[in-house]
Amino acid sequence: MDKFRRRQLHALFAAGALLTAPFRAAGQQPGRMYRIGLLSSNLPAKLWRTVASWSAFLDQLRLHGYVEGKNLQIEFRSAEGHWDRLPELAAELAGLKLDVLSGITNPPLLALQRATRTTPIVIMSHAAVEVGLVTSLARPGGNVTGIDTLAPELDGKRLQLLRQAMPKASKIAVLFNPAHDPAMRIHMTQTEHAASTLGFSVRPIKLERVEDLDGIFAALKSDRPDALIAFTDTVTITHRQRIVDFAREQRVATMFEFREFVVAGGLMAYGNNLNDIFRRAANYIHRILEGAKPADLPVERPDRYELVINSTVATALGLALPRSLLLRADELIQ
Repeated sequence: MDKFRRRQLHALFAAGALLTAPFRAAGQQPGRMYRIGLLSSNLPAKLWRTVASWSAFLDQLRLHGYVEGKNLQIEFRSAEGHWDRLPELAAELAGLKLDVLSGITNPPLLALQRATRTTPIVIMSHAAVEVGLVTSLARPGGNVTGIDTLAPELDGKRLQLLRQAMPKASKIAVLFNPAHDPAMRIHMTQTEHAASTLGFSVRPIKLERVEDLDGIFAALKSDRPDALIAFTDTVTITHRQRIVDFAREQRVATMFEFREFVVAGGLMAYGNNLNDIFRRAANYIHRILEGAKPADLPVERPDRYELVINSTVATALGLALPRSLLLRADELIQ
């Protein structure tokens, strides 16, 4: 083999190594172990690691050069449904003096905010300004920044989509948890306002613990709604299979915020992509680990929303969805 050919091969091997090796960010310190903490209201760590969004989170961190077990240590705490434990667990994480803290949904994030005003916190939240996580999206101030899903402002849109799918529907039941997340009342206000203009009557149903589901299902059997909406929190997303199975058995249409509910057997979802939210959060963590201050990083709102429809469920419910609605869908699950 001539020298020119050998040089070409060496160049190709080097390029391949660069593409496959984890990227080392310019601000990373060789040999340093970066430490982040995550707080969950409900899901234990061993189950978190089976969630697709967790894989998206770790993959995005890996793209920035952070590999768990090599230069990244993750401290995970979960209240496992015992909401009163969140302040204790948040204080425990804050006491570890980690580089960054994070969590998804408002209850654990508010607990972290109360536990520390110095350790950076990356949020995956909704209505972040209204619940007091940040002072404004453009200038969050303090030690908090991240992703705000804009979810309450989409509640009216979800009802419009339900109206297109079910022109004759009148009664909607809404599962929500006002006890632990102040943003849930914002969701409900937005939903009730939109319902009044679209000809729906709304029946709010409090779902604060998984133990409430049996009683809720019994009540819905005796007074069956045309459609069921479940606001997203750790209870509804963790137990989404039970919720969609019940709705399908009772031939009740469903509307959700995230695709994961539709994959489980719900009718429709309109909102953000969970994997994208976790990837964006990982980007914030990377920037903070490189030295950025949370107060200088504006809170992002997703710039894309997806409509996901389960056409098999629609057929089972006897719904002839209009072609215009099907054409608008970003994904049809069959």
